Amino acid sequence: MVEAENHGLHWYALKVFYNKVFAVEEELTADGTECYVPVEETVVERGGQRRKVRRPVINSLMFSALPRSAP
Repeated sequence: MVEAENHGLHWYALKVFYNKVFAVEEELTADGTECYVPVEETVVERGGQRRKVRRPVINSLMFSALPRSAP
C-alpha cells in the first residue's frame, strides 16, 4: 500500500559521510527526491548568544525514497 502512495518508490536507509547529512539532504531534495533525517533541535549558547541548532539523532543516517533497483 505504501508503494502505491509513493508511485513505485521504496524507502532506503543511507549511510552518509560524517557531517554531510544535511548537504546530501539538500542535494537530494533539490533533485525532487523525498528525504527524511531524524533530527532534534537543541539550543546552543556561544559567545553569549543562544540559537537553535538541528542535529541528527543518529550521525551519518538518513532515509530516502528511491526507485527500486532491478534484482
